[in-house]
Amino acid sequence: MHAKTPAELIEPAVAGTVGVLHSIKKCNYDDEVQLKSASKTLAERAFWKYIQDEKPSFDGVTICPPMVYGPVMQHVDKPEALNTSVGLFWEWFKGGKTEADIPTTATYNGVDVRDGESPRQPS
Repeated sequence: MHAKTPAELIEPAVAGTVGVLHSIKKCNYDDEVQLKSASKTLAERAFWKYIQDEKPSFDGVTICPPMVYGPVMQHVDKPEALNTSVGLFWEWFKGGKTEADIPTTATYNGVDVRDGESPRQPS
C-alpha cells in the first residue's frame, strides 16, 4: 500500500479498531480482546479510550510489534499489489534493495502473525 498522507493509513486503523470494539460489545462478549494493529499508536489509544469510556464486559490486550509478517492470504495479480510487509520482502528478493538500503538507525523487527495469535498460549 502506498499512501499519499499518513491519514490514509491512520484514520482507517483507528476507525476499524473502534468499529470492531463496538461489534464485540453488541455481542455481549465477556472474554479478552486482543488488538494487533500496525498504525499502532493512534489505534492503540483509540482501543484504550474505548475500554475506559464504554466499560465493556471484556478485557483488552494490545500487541504492537513494528511489523507483522506471515503467509500471503490474498490473491494478487502483480507484485506491486502485495501488502506492505510482504512487499518489503519482495523488494529484497527481486534485487530492488542492496546492503546500502539497510537502515542504520531502525530495525526490521517483527513477528510472524501465526506466533502472535494468543499471548495466553504457551510457546
